[in-house]
Amino acid sequence: MTKNQKIRLQFVDAMFTVHGHVSRAQIIDVFGVAMACASKDLSAYNKLNSQVYFSHQHLSYLCRKYFIPVEGLLDLPAVKFLESLSIVFSVSNLALKENVMPIPRDISHE
Repeated sequence: MTKNQKIRLQFVDAMFTVHGHVSRAQIIDVFGVAMACASKDLSAYNKLNSQVYFSHQHLSYLCRKYFIPVEGLLDLPAVKFLESLSIVFSVSNLALKENVMPIPRDISHE
């Protein structure tokens, strides 16, 4: 795993932890990567954590009710990571719920 991919996987982990979902479009918007790269990142994360799944209804990956972040992936709290990332990449504060489209966790996929 490259350093850049690790940062993107940390982003995915933090988004699941704070918001319960993440989309390919969010990865593209924040990091400016190609669609194929964002897809590979989500696939790689899904291999690290089976507590996420793709929702065709929401066109996003959602986490299951009892989601647990990948141990050791983030070195600081998820909210702090998203706040820092927002500053570095000059995007709206990703830790704030109003800056991320709300999608309820789907408990039917427990």
